[in-house]
Amino acid sequence: MDHIKLLNQVRAQETIELAFQYALSDRLHNDSYFDHFEIEYVQKFQDKIIEELLQELKKADQFTPRPAYAYYLPKTALCYRRMIYIPFKDLVLRYAFVIVLAKHLDKSLSAQCFANRRAEGERAKKYLLDDYYKVSLVNFRRWQKKCAAKYKILIRTDISAFYDSISHKYLIKSLAEQLSIQLETEFFRLFNKLLCIDVISYCHKTKTVQAPKKLYQGLTIGNNLEGFLANLYLKNVDDAMQCAGIEFGRYNDDMRIFAENREIAQLHLLILQDHLLTKGLNLNSSKTEIAENKEQIERLRTKVYDISPSLYDLDQENEAGGYIDVVVKTTEVQQSIDIESDEFDKDFNPDEEIKADKDAKNFCKFFQKLKTKKRLSEHLKKLETILTHWQGNSKHASWLIVDCIYKDVPSDTKTVALEVLFNVLNSREALSYTKYRLIHNLIHLKPDLKTPEIRVIHQLDDSRKEELRKKLFHLLYQSAFELSFIALYALRVLGDSSKDLEKYAHKHIPKPLGSPILTVLDYLQDLEPILSLPKTETEIGMDSNCTAEQPTDYEQYETQEFY
Repeated sequence: MDHIKLLNQVRAQETIELAFQYALSDRLHNDSYFDHFEIEYVQKFQDKIIEELLQELKKADQFTPRPAYAYYLPKTALCYRRMIYIPFKDLVLRYAFVIVLAKHLDKSLSAQCFANRRAEGERAKKYLLDDYYKVSLVNFRRWQKKCAAKYKILIRTDISAFYDSISHKYLIKSLAEQLSIQLETEFFRLFNKLLCIDVISYCHKTKTVQAPKKLYQGLTIGNNLEGFLANLYLKNVDDAMQCAGIEFGRYNDDMRIFAENREIAQLHLLILQDHLLTKGLNLNSSKTEIAENKEQIERLRTKVYDISPSLYDLDQENEAGGYIDVVVKTTEVQQSIDIESDEFDKDFNPDEEIKADKDAKNFCKFFQKLKTKKRLSEHLKKLETILTHWQGNSKHASWLIVDCIYKDVPSDTKTVALEVLFNVLNSREALSYTKYRLIHNLIHLKPDLKTPEIRVIHQLDDSRKEELRKKLFHLLYQSAFELSFIALYALRVLGDSSKDLEKYAHKHIPKPLGSPILTVLDYLQDLEPILSLPKTETEIGMDSNCTAEQPTDYEQYETQEFY
């Protein structure tokens, strides 16, 4: 294949324009976090950004990536997952590369590589990859169900620290082989620059910004396109397993082996491990399980509900910032789901103790399905416990708190929801990301029955707004980029000027400010102030209620995209 032609495809205007659309759609609707200032800026100056990128790519060898920055999500009760936020321009270029790679290589991937496959049809106009729930997960589940009827043994396993262990050198070598081009080309030199980015983070000891550290290994976690690169990295593993006649399927690094008996299954697992070792990867022994009868296979195989994020959880938020019950909303999923009452419809007593992450997740599902009039103050206290002790569910739980401020719930429930919100913002136990999600949901524009849109923050009375302002200034002192940005943006929503925000940044944010903060201050020079929405009868005081109960999320937003 002609490497110059490939590079020209990457830097073609139509590719960059499509990559811009994909990057924006995924950042808004699929990624765990986004910088509101950046999104406002790129939406306003799309043509300018595309033109600047086209200029940069004319001399690809002179391109220099902009520094990324780190933020942290809870992984377990004790450990965090480092996420990397890539500046939007560089994210667009990553999408441009993957668009070209997907065009030439997606069809060559194994049919039993189920996750992160290239989207087709109408979806491909907005998103790079297939829908997670409607297509990818359903196909993976159906394949397992078919194999479960045929085989007696199932081994379920995954790769230890998969994304962090991916070698840039091995990835580029694999791509060169798949594309039949040489390693020493301008195409791969530019691609390697995009992989080896500088990452800025706060030092947890000194609470100050550290010097950027080069990412020499691993794919970044935090955006939606890296999964396709992971598929290309594991392509020869998939091919080798298929050529050996092994019943093997993979969903990213989550893998299944089916076999006639235990001896064959263990042999096939060794073969898989051998192939992974050649790429510097290994199996996660703590997550490797075997099922040796129909009952065990049924327990171990993937169901629609036993994924993470769950159907009500992390990444399925609608345009209004709320969660959709996709079991009810999505016919395709409803037809394929495995209902088991002990897993999916577990009910909760307000006095029941949450003892594990699974309990916290199920409580959020339970609370989500309650009619607003039945949401009690006791429930809100449980959500507070989740937000401070079971923070793997913080994205869902934080939305449920703010939803109770917005919806027509009993007045004491609304009062407790506000108390919980401020308690968590004050808490030393709550993670920065948890506090970010609470503020994000307060300021996110929501469709409203009586006005085109409204922010929950505008429903707060003056005393609560003033209390929130004090909390926002306190959050600026915290050593977390996501808190700095969301606090500044919330102050902007409350009516503070760009000059005010610049003054707050220099006064309150830990020094040195770091390039991400300086970039946001630069955005402010080009952005118009956010004007507060005019007061309407929907901007109610916190002790009053709406006149009618709101429809459930999946009813109100049935025709909208997931957010």
